Amino acid sequence: MVKLSRSLIPIRRNRLSLSHGSPDLLNEISFLFSNWPWRLQNLHVKGLHSGLNRLSEICDRMRNKMALKSIVMRQLVLFSVVSIFVFTSAVFAQGVVPGQGTVVPKIGDDFEDESWTYTYNFPKSSSNIDEQVRRPNAFSSNRRMLESDYRGTPDLVKRVPAPPGGIEGSTGALLMQTRIAGIPGRISMEMQQDDLVINPRGIPGNALWLAKNPSFVVRVYIPDFDEFEDRTGSTFGIRADCHTLVDDKPKFGFGLFNRKNSRKMEPYWPGFFVQFNSKTDGRNTEDSASILIRCDQNGREVAGPKITKQGWWTFGMSFTPDGQVHYYAHEGIKDLTAADHLYSSFPYGYKCEGFHSCFFNITTFDDGKTWSTPWVIDDPTFYYADGPVQMATGRRNGTVR
Repeated sequence: MVKLSRSLIPIRRNRLSLSHGSPDLLNEISFLFSNWPWRLQNLHVKGLHSGLNRLSEICDRMRNKMALKSIVMRQLVLFSVVSIFVFTSAVFAQGVVPGQGTVVPKIGDDFEDESWTYTYNFPKSSSNIDEQVRRPNAFSSNRRMLESDYRGTPDLVKRVPAPPGGIEGSTGALLMQTRIAGIPGRISMEMQQDDLVINPRGIPGNALWLAKNPSFVVRVYIPDFDEFEDRTGSTFGIRADCHTLVDDKPKFGFGLFNRKNSRKMEPYWPGFFVQFNSKTDGRNTEDSASILIRCDQNGREVAGPKITKQGWWTFGMSFTPDGQVHYYAHEGIKDLTAADHLYSSFPYGYKCEGFHSCFFNITTFDDGKTWSTPWVIDDPTFYYADGPVQMATGRRNGTVR
């Protein structure tokens, strides 16, 4: 990482030289930045040295073609090229703040329609355990929310009045809770989970364009600790449905028919988990909760902020064309900002090649009688950061997108 600083790099005051391979090119850039009103010398830019040779070549070609003789013109050209490099590196480092740009239509929901209902279609799917997909899937009346083919629907999905302190003007939110997760009719006495998916079928190709820096934002109501299922472990997940490309098994042949390794799509699901630590487990003296981030490049979860009280939180994730995933969250319902950036990674070492939607995990101990923690969400919304900035304020004319 290189920090351009006037205190660390000597500044040339003489006429700029843009010849290829100039050993003083970095000094000239520092001189340019120190005299530019935006004072870009304080930026930390990863990989700047790797671009200096290419930058010198570009400037040299432009000088030969355009016969740039004016120092002012040379400064403008050099500043423009470096600014693009700096801006691109900065965007990829932390990603676009979720909620910036324009709303992606036909995906997400605001739960304002009082006639909103949910059809369950039991028995639920359990493909993650026994490879059984039991259709038809459960679905909401507006087809914006669906049961997953991979794991089954929560046992309770219901539109409810928005809890206090939520998005201004919001009257509806979505409650999710489950009791019998896992394989229908079989009690496992183990941790199981159900899924509720935001339907991506309203967008072309059932996927959002990574080139447009997509993101999503959702508000989540944290219940009082007394309402949590009384066990230590993950209780709720906010996950992104992504895929990467991996090498398929080699295929063999002979002569002209010899085939090399092919590539296939590999799904993965980065996101957030809410971890509850129960005071009754013998290890904790009091109830507490925290956010876990899934995950780093080795698949390990990363510790996030602690949750100290009941109330609303805002979660968001963004995705950049370099394949990174970026995680943002804070307590309350205010718009996310750059200060809310928690982590960026290539989860599992994967480069994100596609972002399709997001979904919610409800986890419980599958004893056939214990209800999971009740979870309420509001206004899951998707954005493209390629248009005018529109922060994630939540309510847009009270209509479903």
